[in-house]
Amino acid sequence: MAGAMATLGTTGLAGIGALLPVSSPQAKKKSPPPQALPEWLPSPIVLPFLEELSGREKIPMAWLLGQLGRAERQDRAIALANPPPGDGLGPARSVQRVIQRSLDAQLVANGNAYLRMHRDAFLKAQEEYGVPARVIAGILGIETRYGRIMGSFPTVDTLASLGFANERRAEFFRKELAALLVLGRESGIKLNDLKGSFAGALGIPQFMPSSWRNYGVDFDGNKRIDLINSPSDSIGSVGHFLARHGWRRDLPSHLPTAMTSNPQDRPPQLQRVMVDGLEAKHTVGDLVQAQVLDPEVSLPRAMQASLIALPDPDLGELYWVATPNFFAITHYNRSYFYAVSVLSLAQAVSFRG
Repeated sequence: MAGAMATLGTTGLAGIGALLPVSSPQAKKKSPPPQALPEWLPSPIVLPFLEELSGREKIPMAWLLGQLGRAERQDRAIALANPPPGDGLGPARSVQRVIQRSLDAQLVANGNAYLRMHRDAFLKAQEEYGVPARVIAGILGIETRYGRIMGSFPTVDTLASLGFANERRAEFFRKELAALLVLGRESGIKLNDLKGSFAGALGIPQFMPSSWRNYGVDFDGNKRIDLINSPSDSIGSVGHFLARHGWRRDLPSHLPTAMTSNPQDRPPQLQRVMVDGLEAKHTVGDLVQAQVLDPEVSLPRAMQASLIALPDPDLGELYWVATPNFFAITHYNRSYFYAVSVLSLAQAVSFRG
């Protein structure tokens, strides 16, 4: 309100005041106090967080407080974000089961229909970012069943709960809450209407708010980025995300091998070209030398690639050769099984399906 008072002063506030009694309500009018935070949010932590965001992004403090003023603690989201440790009694992780789930007949049929329905957007993204249309379709199918299941958790409340009423990865969720608040202020999106996953992911592609701001694109040309209602914006944004995270045009994502082994029996030459992180640290030449790839393989010897292990209770481990394109998908979700799901679905769908 200081700025508003200064503006009045430049237009003759003193002269107006001289015509009013000292006790006039107009002369003593004050701005209402800022909206209080809900009791479950720790004010000594949340208020400095909001003040820093207000100063950095030039967002009025009253607006920020208004976004959180009616937030309700999301205990279900907190529970889902903190699963109990496994007891070893459930089914072991199986790459074959992951692949089978990805090839559900209805999901594949829906993927084929989605590709045909949004053909122009998929082909535009493929041309612009070098990411095959089927890979983008694979991600949208695994994430939300092509927009059918986008989550029912109120996003502001959820990120506030995970950031300030939860210990695990609290700093990450606070940063995402800040990104969401900035996104709402910049775009005019009504944040209190937004719903998403229990972790705060949004829309058809399930972008976290920071990814929406950093990688979202206006692909339908309407001057706004809408990942909730626009399939075209969602398709283009996924292509943009993967390209920015290392996807390389016209290269394969992976090469399955025929090798299987128990973890304790891995041959030493396999161990030397294997990774368990999110980037390839070897080359095709290294894999040829380790007898993982055939010498006749039609890939540049200097191309980055590494071996990854995919557990299966019946076979011990399966081995895939993973390229930078495989690892680009793991930046969307930090899981080899996630990338396997996406790529399995991608191989099953087509424009002609």
